Amino acid sequence: MRRDPSGEESRGDVYICDLSGEITEYELRQVFQNYGELTSLEHDKESASARVRFVDSKAAEEAQDVLNYALLKGRTCRCLTTSVAEVIRHSMEGGQRLVVECLDPSIESTGLRDVCGLFGSVLDCKVELDGDERSRGFGFVHYADMEGAEKAMEFMEGMQIGSSRVELRLYEHSDLGLFTGCSYVVSQEASREQARLAAAEEERQRQVTTFWKSMKYHHVEVVEAEEAKLRRLKELIQSYSPDHDRQILVIAGAAGVKPAVEVVRQCCEDTDHGSLEAGASDQDLRIAAEGFATGNLYVLVAAADVAMRDNDLGKAAMLVNMELPRTLSQYLERLHKRARKDTRVHSFFSSQADARLARPLASALEGAGHEVPVEMVEVPSAAARSRALG
Repeated sequence: MRRDPSGEESRGDVYICDLSGEITEYELRQVFQNYGELTSLEHDKESASARVRFVDSKAAEEAQDVLNYALLKGRTCRCLTTSVAEVIRHSMEGGQRLVVECLDPSIESTGLRDVCGLFGSVLDCKVELDGDERSRGFGFVHYADMEGAEKAMEFMEGMQIGSSRVELRLYEHSDLGLFTGCSYVVSQEASREQARLAAAEEERQRQVTTFWKSMKYHHVEVVEAEEAKLRRLKELIQSYSPDHDRQILVIAGAAGVKPAVEVVRQCCEDTDHGSLEAGASDQDLRIAAEGFATGNLYVLVAAADVAMRDNDLGKAAMLVNMELPRTLSQYLERLHKRARKDTRVHSFFSSQADARLARPLASALEGAGHEVPVEMVEVPSAAARSRALG
């Protein structure tokens, strides 16, 4: 029995999605019966998907090979074995799924899959299309393992595909509503659940955006060198004079926690500050959260991944972002989770490390009435010139 790209043995079941709303169950049977005898066919119009079971697994394999990206009733569908679909469902947000943006409008799903396949085994790949089968300029790729995704992130970022240089980022839960055909299961219940999750995510994003626009103090500083960031952190702590009512939360990258802690030690008594490094245990997190919540810790330095865990860490009077996340939505989510409306936010922006964030963040700052650093506005054009020279 052949093994599919997920590493699982192929069974006689296939999952097909992105079907036309006009296609009938009878027509689907006619299509799939060309490849072998069917045991069953379950078609759900609400999710525009179907599950087909063959008597012979080889027939299922042939149908999947031929019908993936086939045009049925004017719609480009995707066809996967159900074992692959199951693997994908359980690894959507584990780092194996990447969003590909800034796509040339002429690039099709097969072309994107071929490029992505240079870096690892691809379980699913798609260029998102509108109702007229035209590219919306973005898509996704789902790798069989982290190694493939990491290679793609390293080598595909900025790669010229067609007339555009693509940008890659990790798939986020908030991307749920961007793509069709991604429930990977056939049932009205699953379709409704996906719709419910999409609606819940939309409401959460609305709350995050409303909070962002209500913030009173938000300051972005363009600071390139790590040494300069540490000097600025020291100035902020000394000028703010933290105490049990004026606490400071410093969020840093994994490698930046220890240097930031050293700066805090120069400004505060040992009993007045704490730290949470990357990979901190839940017990460490509970102790730090309790100390911060009771006001016993005036300054807390936390690695970004730890600071965003669901916990009782609370919200600070001052939030210092030593490093920024990859996307605007992740940044706004961080503020929503760790700041109040009256929190004084200081974020350090690097034109090199945060170039992809420059344009969306500048637009968000302007829309919320916050000051936009001139250096940030100049970053996109400078980056574009650099790519052109390259």
